[in-house]
Amino acid sequence: MDATPTADPAPQETPSAETAEPTGTGPETGWILAQRLVFPDPAVNSRIRLFCHGVRGAGHDARGEAYFARPGARLKLDSYFNAFHASAMDLGPRDAVVLRLEGEGEALVKVHMARPLRSDETLLSTLVTLKPGRPVDLTLPPVRDAGVMHLRFNARTRLNLTRADWLVRSPRARHVKIGAVITTFKRNDAVQASTARLAAYMEANADIADRLSLIVVDNGGDTDAAPGARVIKNRNLGGAGGFTRGLLEHKQDPDVTHVLFMDDDAEFFPENLRRTLAVLRLARAKNTAVAGTMLPASKRWQVWENTAIFDKLCRPILQGLNLRKFENVLELARPLTGVQGRYAGWWYFCFPLSHVKRLAFPFFVRGDDVWFSLANDFDIRTVLGVCSHQDDFVSKRSPLTAYLDARYHVIQMLAHDGLPSDEATFKDQLTFLYRQWNESYHYGSAAAVIEAIEDVCKGPSFFDEDPEMSAKRARIKELGGEEANLRPLKWRRAGNTGVAPAKHTSKPFQILRWLTCNGHRWIPKRYFYNKTARFDMDTRARPNQVFLRENCLVVDAQSGIGYRLKRDPKRFFENRRNFDAAFRKLVAKLPELRKAYRADSVPQITEEAWRKRLGL
Repeated sequence: MDATPTADPAPQETPSAETAEPTGTGPETGWILAQRLVFPDPAVNSRIRLFCHGVRGAGHDARGEAYFARPGARLKLDSYFNAFHASAMDLGPRDAVVLRLEGEGEALVKVHMARPLRSDETLLSTLVTLKPGRPVDLTLPPVRDAGVMHLRFNARTRLNLTRADWLVRSPRARHVKIGAVITTFKRNDAVQASTARLAAYMEANADIADRLSLIVVDNGGDTDAAPGARVIKNRNLGGAGGFTRGLLEHKQDPDVTHVLFMDDDAEFFPENLRRTLAVLRLARAKNTAVAGTMLPASKRWQVWENTAIFDKLCRPILQGLNLRKFENVLELARPLTGVQGRYAGWWYFCFPLSHVKRLAFPFFVRGDDVWFSLANDFDIRTVLGVCSHQDDFVSKRSPLTAYLDARYHVIQMLAHDGLPSDEATFKDQLTFLYRQWNESYHYGSAAAVIEAIEDVCKGPSFFDEDPEMSAKRARIKELGGEEANLRPLKWRRAGNTGVAPAKHTSKPFQILRWLTCNGHRWIPKRYFYNKTARFDMDTRARPNQVFLRENCLVVDAQSGIGYRLKRDPKRFFENRRNFDAAFRKLVAKLPELRKAYRADSVPQITEEAWRKRLGL
């Protein structure tokens, strides 16, 4: 059966090609253009298997901005960026769904519904003839038990697909306007690229242009203007201060219903915004929030974090998942409800203003996003294709991040109901954070962890004594020594060697490392290796890898920037004594610290406190 083009459909039957998105501020029952086709873009992501899969001669035509299939070939849009995440939009039998196609050629089109651990269900199978400029609308049967919808095209003639839009009409659709915030510190080039990409998208997608208001909060002083955005100069109070300033500004607009936080260095498809809007407009729960999945810049086909769980430590969900495989895309789409301690990173996080009961804690950076999610009642969900590409956290490690990480880890445990805050739990948590540095010759970072414990013991008022962290950053740089001073290095390849990640992990070596404090006592130097151990910046040295090495080199292979490490028993045992003393102090003050940092009573997170801190 041929599906004929819909030239002028009746508004109550099918969506109009020109006005697919209704306007207004009240409850809306018009058509929502929920998702558009995404094409590979070298500036964001061009891993073709994240966009389509081709069999016998099908793929992406970059010059024609189309997906193609030769006669007899099969084009599949069962992919991370182009599958339709129906369950994320809470679709059900009362919602109408239309697929709009445009291009050129004849193909058998199949619409499938896939669900984790279950076989596909065919929702529609029909022969379609596409002609340029004449979109074809296919009405799908009522959605029951929503999962992930995806398309297959069996080409009868040469097929070029330029459009595959998913439109939804629902009686529960609500008004949503997003107030977006980009916080930046001396990254003007990145800000200009991100805002220009967003502005171009909004200009080309007028149906949602009035549903976004963008603010750039400039903490560094070098961004004066940005396309499509209002720039606000702000006191440098880190990410916590910048994003909170943007939230307070958007709160003044009565039409803004949700706020979106985005990193200045995040690379993403602006299609994120359309899908986020659709999810929020169709969500059954008013506290629904959308979190972007993080894909590392170095491996743009792999998950770094699909939200995370805070349980003594931060534990990313589905880290390492290969999104080139559709079964893994389905796993990513599996709902996560009722998971305790779940939080969303601020590289892309959109939440309802009406459910913000507590503002961020003034951490400066690191931990503010964890606090914000745990302190407020958000129903966080992720959506296929809504993601951000950026450097992972391992490559950003330093004595300063060691300090910031240890500090916020302790405070989260003290602040939030449901998280354990007993002595044994803190012992496990802090010993891990401290030992990973001290035993891998990163004595400066280990000392920074100790400093963090001591500062937490000073109580929440400490965070208003130096909110810009100028004095503390100088102090941590002094503690960090070699680790805190990255510089170009010259090294002899013959005198250095890589070390396998599993080196010295057998049971006998584990016992030997424990007895000798990872080689810091009792082992004569003649048993040590001669060559310097060499490590990449994106992995760093681990305690098992530095064992029986006098010297180590950590260097970025591309830039040659890095630092040197040397085994130093004196610093090792000095850090251990200081850690034990700091931990005893923390344990002694636990009752008063639990009360002081409690999320529902700490005065540092009120709007009044933030306005004073920001000078408003």
